[in-house]
Amino acid sequence: SIIHSTCTCEYKSRIMVAGGERGNQVFVTDYENPLYFPQNSSAEIGFGDSRVVDLVIKDQKIIALKEDSIYSLSFKEGNRINEISLLADNDKRFRESDTFNCNIITNQIGCKYRECTVVLKDKIVFFANDRKIYIINSFDAGDIICISEVLGKDFNDFRYADFAFGSND
Repeated sequence: SIIHSTCTCEYKSRIMVAGGERGNQVFVTDYENPLYFPQNSSAEIGFGDSRVVDLVIKDQKIIALKEDSIYSLSFKEGNRINEISLLADNDKRFRESDTFNCNIITNQIGCKYRECTVVLKDKIVFFANDRKIYIINSFDAGDIICISEVLGKDFNDFRYADFAFGSND
């Protein structure tokens, strides 16, 4: 259910919400009618119960970072239904379900915490579950680069929360 949400992002005219009972689903709704989630306008991301930690946008695709893997998502908007929404008081209209396409980028690494992801220009930088920093350059697993060695910093002494909020107590 949408109640168990873990993170959100905005994409074009949509609001993406990750969550669900196991935390591995992405739901989508329209800005025009944000209380209406069309039936079947959700997608299960990957396999297993690992949760979606963060959603970020890169090159017109949604990147879903899970605890143990990374996926790219694209979707096709559903058509408008020609009936006025009973839930909206401003004549907003319902939409048919959006359709999702989910592709795995890698199942070798994942992201531990949402606060550890940032988009810099066209690069996604994140602190991974193996306690290293990575950059996602493209949607190819071979183009995910570990920059921890380049920085020459040993992050094993940091707690994830310290890194996420920029402290080193």
